[in-house]
Amino acid sequence: MEFSLTTLGTASAVPSNNRFSSAHVMNVRGRLFLIDCAEGSQILLARHGISHAKIENILISHLHGDHVFGIMPLLSTMALKGRTAPLYIYAPEAFCHTLKFFKNYFADGVKFDINFVPLKATAPEEIIATRNCKVFAFPLNHKVETYGFLFREEEPALNVRKEFIEQDALTLQEIGSLKAGNDVVREDGNVLEAAKYAYKPYVPRSAAYCSDTAPFPELEGWVRGVDVLYHEATFGNDMRDLSSEYFHSTAEDAARVAAAAGAGKLVIGHFSSRYPDVNVLLDEARQVFPETYMAEEGMILMSPSKNYSDEKNLRFPCNGNTCCHNAGMRQCAVLPRAVQQDCDGPYVHSGLLCGLSRLRVSCRPGNRGRGLFTGPSYGLYDQTGDRGGRRVDER
Repeated sequence: MEFSLTTLGTASAVPSNNRFSSAHVMNVRGRLFLIDCAEGSQILLARHGISHAKIENILISHLHGDHVFGIMPLLSTMALKGRTAPLYIYAPEAFCHTLKFFKNYFADGVKFDINFVPLKATAPEEIIATRNCKVFAFPLNHKVETYGFLFREEEPALNVRKEFIEQDALTLQEIGSLKAGNDVVREDGNVLEAAKYAYKPYVPRSAAYCSDTAPFPELEGWVRGVDVLYHEATFGNDMRDLSSEYFHSTAEDAARVAAAAGAGKLVIGHFSSRYPDVNVLLDEARQVFPETYMAEEGMILMSPSKNYSDEKNLRFPCNGNTCCHNAGMRQCAVLPRAVQQDCDGPYVHSGLLCGLSRLRVSCRPGNRGRGLFTGPSYGLYDQTGDRGGRRVDER
């Protein structure tokens, strides 16, 4: 039951030779949502093995070029590849003019329906509902009409504990009643309490996307308790005046939102090209909210499924290394097999990659602690706290 955010474009208005502008993919149990679509988005999708044919919904936060200039090339490629499945685009109302221009001049070969849903909200409002999740849009505080997005898994249906089915010879009718949350009273007067016999199999997960916004008081309440918060961090404290002028956030602003909201993990992105080394932004954010990570192209942030019965303070053997499952951690990866490494010295990680992972760490010579991960994508890849790792290959 995958629930992950892949960060692709992490630059702000001006892309650089190693950072594209905004584009991200949310995967909810195989259903893909493209969030923002800057110039080069289709290249990033292809580079990281994400099929645009599987994208059913595109969510556009606002109509600045660094969030939307890639939409027409992507639509054209979808048409050239023979797409027939309908596509839904959620964006501010003014996007209708962009879409009309595309249809008038470039849509001769389009054989699929492009359904535009204009966004209009003054508080979180449901825009998509599937069997497994709901998506909400909420307004942000930027120079133009801008929206953030909140993904919440649906509450799971109750299951009946298997050990009781045989032990108490439960009938199908009794199982159905317990799954509905109803107590069962047998003919002998014995009461089978749903609270004892039934359980919710997992905790619903959540993620929020907030790009291009100045701080405002309502935001922390709208994203309260999310497992993953992506928040722009265009500037550092040295450029706080510019941040206010352009209605953006600093890394510290983003961290304060995450802390106030009680988020599990914070991922910062949308970095200004004024910062050749964006680690300064990561450092500023971590001073306020230690569970902060820097978005990198191709980084996959997973939220593993967690049972309601799991305790918050988990302890697992980590091959003699300090375990990442520490108090207060939310949604840690719990995975089989030990991490292998080619680095000298003890394995070091920042708290999100456990020694029970199936990832192989390979550190380049002279670059200790900055190796690339190869293997299945679990957890947020981060080794030392100075840079986020990236999945580079699957085995």
